[in-house]
Amino acid sequence: MEPVSPQHGQPPGLLAPIPALEALRAIAIIMIMLRHAAYGFYMLTGRETGFLQIGGINLYPAFINGWIWMDLFFVIAGFTAARQWLHDAGTPYRRFIGAHLRPVVPLYLVVLLLSVSGLIPYYIPNQPTDWGTIFYHALMVQDVLLPAVNIFISSLAAEVKYYILVPFVILACLRREKTGRALLQAGAFFLIVGFCFRAYGFSRFHTSPDTVAEILSFFINCRLAFFYVVEPVLLGVALAWLEKQAREGRLRGAWQSLTAPDSARMAFTFFAAVLFFWTVSIDHLDTLNAYDGLVQPFLTAAIMAGLAFGVIFGGGPRFLQARLLAHHGPRLFYPAYLIHIPVLPMAYYLLLPHLGDGSATVLFFAYTALLFLFTWIASEALFHLIQKPLQQIAP
Repeated sequence: MEPVSPQHGQPPGLLAPIPALEALRAIAIIMIMLRHAAYGFYMLTGRETGFLQIGGINLYPAFINGWIWMDLFFVIAGFTAARQWLHDAGTPYRRFIGAHLRPVVPLYLVVLLLSVSGLIPYYIPNQPTDWGTIFYHALMVQDVLLPAVNIFISSLAAEVKYYILVPFVILACLRREKTGRALLQAGAFFLIVGFCFRAYGFSRFHTSPDTVAEILSFFINCRLAFFYVVEPVLLGVALAWLEKQAREGRLRGAWQSLTAPDSARMAFTFFAAVLFFWTVSIDHLDTLNAYDGLVQPFLTAAIMAGLAFGVIFGGGPRFLQARLLAHHGPRLFYPAYLIHIPVLPMAYYLLLPHLGDGSATVLFFAYTALLFLFTWIASEALFHLIQKPLQQIAP
């Protein structure tokens, strides 16, 4: 299990992030970017999916299902917030919030202003914006209201809310004589409340012959708001509690065996295989029904929590320790996540004159390479100009 002493520039008293878990989050960003590249090219080519037909195998579902990885952000948010307060109930709240949100929120505000100001070439917000719209986006409540500027960064607004709220739930449970039981009761309560919210949201979702409009309606009504994604957060909290018990040597029998590195390695392999076969099978947003709105979120949350479990207890593969992912990934994943959609139209307009020339598959990978190049350049600029200076400010 990873050490809990401060590192990576963490303020004193705060637990160090687990490098392999941060690397896994970097992979999630890459998969989400590949999903948006595939979807963007799908729209470019008249909604045909044959551009990823390689060797008789259609790889389109493997790319387009990258949205599933968003649940990993919420697993990590629940785990990180719960882990800190389970380790030290006296953690200064202001220090925790500052360490996790100070570098992120200003970065988000800068990208928001760039997106609505027209300074990013070719990018147009997905809905008309006015000062009121900009204001509620600046407050990061667009996951609950209409996400007009960039629908895809609404998950960050939801993630931020959990970093703010989870510590209060943990502290309330710690005041109970039996903390484990209190956590279980609180988890059951929030699970039911979250499911009820999502059931209500699904009742407002209506299918449409327009695939784009239908998917947008589905995400707005069933997936974007913070109270629609309770399951992965609760599983992250459960992982934090389990890690605490293991670290303090309180696990016995089957639980002790389950959290051993060999078992964690098997768990990671199993859930990685499930994720692979699940994502390459079909486009899970192709036909939307009650299963997708009410049941599927439990499955995606469980898969991502299973991967996180494997990594937390030392069963992650060695490549997650590679410097490229474990060091460079974490410092760039928030800038990349925020900026990759606004820079995507630049790749589109550079590629536009060449549509119809040559292989669609080659053009897709050229389009994707441009997206990653522009995202990397913009992310480096955002990191060095905004995120890095803010991280160096003492809490």
